[in-house]
Amino acid sequence: FLDWIEDNPAAGVFAFIGVYIIASIFFIPGLILTLGAGFVFANALGLGVGIFLATVAVFFGAFFGACASFLIGRYLLRDCVGKLTKKRVIFEAIDAGEYFSENYLFQWLSFIIAVS
Repeated sequence: FLDWIEDNPAAGVFAFIGVYIIASIFFIPGLILTLGAGFVFANALGLGVGIFLATVAVFFGAFFGACASFLIGRYLLRDCVGKLTKKRVIFEAIDAGEYFSENYLFQWLSFIIAVS
C-alpha cells in the first residue's frame, strides 16, 4: 500500500477521503483512520508533505462524511426515525416547530454556553 501511495499520491488522497466518508457514515472511530493517514502518508511521501496531505485528506473526509451522514439521516432515513419516535409526543412537537419558541431556544443556548 505504501508503494502505491508513493506512485499515486493524488489517487491515494482521494481514496483515503472515500474510505473516511464511508467510515464516518458507519460510525467507525476517526482516530484510527487519522493516525493511520499520518503514518501512511508520512512514510510514503516524507514527513512534511505526508503530514500535510494526511491533514487535508482527514479534513475533507470528515467534512464530507458528516455531510453525507446528515443527508442520509435527513432524507433517506427520516421515515425510519419517525416510526421510532411516534411513541413520544415531544418529538412530534419538536419536529413541527411548536415546542421551541424563540425565548425557549435562547434560554437553552445560553444554558449550554454557560455549562461548557
